[in-house]
Amino acid sequence: MISISALHKSYGKYQVLKGIDLTIENGTVLGLVGPNACGKTTLMKCLLGLAHFSKGKVIIQNLDIEMGTEYRRMIGYMPQNPDFPGNLQVREILEMMEDLRGESAKFKNDLIEYFSLEDSLDKTFEVLSGGTKQKVAAVLAFMFEVPILILDEPTVGLDPVSGAKFKELVRTRAKSGATIIIVSHVLSELEQVATDIAFIFEGKVLATTSLFELKKKAGDSAGNSSLENAVMEIFLEKSRGSK
Repeated sequence: MISISALHKSYGKYQVLKGIDLTIENGTVLGLVGPNACGKTTLMKCLLGLAHFSKGKVIIQNLDIEMGTEYRRMIGYMPQNPDFPGNLQVREILEMMEDLRGESAKFKNDLIEYFSLEDSLDKTFEVLSGGTKQKVAAVLAFMFEVPILILDEPTVGLDPVSGAKFKELVRTRAKSGATIIIVSHVLSELEQVATDIAFIFEGKVLATTSLFELKKKAGDSAGNSSLENAVMEIFLEKSRGSK
C-alpha cells in the first residue's frame, strides 16, 4: 500500500505539488491522469526517491521513505524512455540489475520468453529498436517479486501484440496483490487495465475514484461513457472553475 499525505514539492519559487493526498491499496491499478505540467512526473520522482519533497509524508508498505532507502527494493520501475549503457548487452543489463539488488530475478527467464527476447540477449542496448528497448524495460520492472510497480507511459513503442501481452501482465500482477501506478496519455489503453483513476490538476489531486464510477458520472447509469470522455469532462469543468 502507498499512503501520501499533504505532499508539497517546489523548484525554487515554482510550486509543483501543492498538497497531494492519495492512498493506493494493494491490488489497485491506479491510472494517474491530468494535463501536461500538472505534477504527475514530479510525484513519481518523489515516490522513487529521485526528488526530495518539500514537506509531507509518504508511506510505502509501512515504511516512511524519509527514514531510509530500503523501500526502494519494493519498487519495480518502468520509465517512458529507457536509457541504459548502450555498449552493454541485454543479458548484461539484466544481470547487472540482479547484482545491484543482490538477488536472483524470480520471473526473468519467463519474461524473456514472454516478450520473445531470446534473440536480443546478446545484442547491445544501443542497436535495439525502440519497441525492443521498451520490452527490456518491462522485463526489468517486472522480473523481481515486488509489491509496488510504477509505470510511466509503458506501452509507448510497443507493437499491438506486445502491448496486449503487457496489459495482461499488469492485470496478472495486480491479481497477485501488487500496487500499480500507471501514468499514460493513451486513455483507451489505460481503460483496459486500471481499476481506479486519480486526476491531478495544478499540483493537487482533484478526484480519486473507481474507473466504473468515473465513467458512470460522465455517461449513463451503466457506466457506458469512455474514460476519455469522462476525463475530458472533468478537465473542462476544472479549467472553467480556475478562471
